[in-house]
Amino acid sequence: MLRDVPELKSYKIFPGSFLFYLHRITGLLLGLYLLFHIFYLYGIRFAEPSLIPFFESMHAFHESFKIIINPGVAFIAVFHVMNGLRIIAFEFEPSLAIKERQVGWFYWVVGITIIAFMVKIAQSIIFG
Repeated sequence: MLRDVPELKSYKIFPGSFLFYLHRITGLLLGLYLLFHIFYLYGIRFAEPSLIPFFESMHAFHESFKIIINPGVAFIAVFHVMNGLRIIAFEFEPSLAIKERQVGWFYWVVGITIIAFMVKIAQSIIFG
C-alpha cells in the first residue's frame, strides 16, 4: 500500500504547498470570472433580440449580488497577485525561502491593506 512507501512517510504539508494549490484555484476562478464577464459584455452589445431577456436577468442577478461579488473577486485577485509576487520573490532570491513564514506574514499584511483600500474606494463609488 501507499503507507509502505518511504517517500510518502516523510512528506509533510507546509504553508507553501497550501498556497500552491490556492494559487491554482484562484487562477481558475479568475479565468472563469473573466470568461463569463466577457460573455456577458459581448451579449449586451451583440445579443439577438431573443436573448435579451436572458441578459436582463443576468444583469439583475449581478446587480443584486454586486456588493458580495465585487469584493470577492477583488479578494481573489489580490490574493492571486500577492502569492504570485511571493513565488517570484522566492525564485529570484532563494534565501527568502528560509524565512517563508515571515515573508508570508508580510504578504498577508500588505494584501489585506490593499483589499481594505479597494473596499473603501468601492464603497465611496457605490454609496457616494
